[in-house]
Amino acid sequence: MRYFSLAGLVGLLWLAAGSASAHDDSRWHRHEYKRDYRGEYRSEYRRNNNLPITTVAEARRLADDSRIILSGHIVRRLDDDEYLFRDGTGTIKVEMDDDHWRTLRRHRRDRLLLWAEVERDKRRVTLEVERVRPAGR
Repeated sequence: MRYFSLAGLVGLLWLAAGSASAHDDSRWHRHEYKRDYRGEYRSEYRRNNNLPITTVAEARRLADDSRIILSGHIVRRLDDDEYLFRDGTGTIKVEMDDDHWRTLRRHRRDRLLLWAEVERDKRRVTLEVERVRPAGR
């Protein structure tokens, strides 16, 4: 009886270790992909950090996936991650993660700089915000 219990215990441990290592392996690849993607994106913005400030009117005419920097104000929150952004030339809808907005709550009345990517649908142009900070810093 003791022999079967020990064999069963060893078998269960072996199965548990195998499934845990397979799970960690898949998470490692997913984490590695995200880290590489973010690093690539950050380096792209570092190279383009000296881009001129684009206006909302100009952003509406740009091609899909264009990367731009805007200066203006958040007018109001539309949805969970959608906001209305305004500069002197017009307003546009921007999609911004909540963690970006949480860090800027105390600066919501100040002028902001947005690093964004133009997302063009059939009739709509929105901006996917990748980085945001107060303009005075």
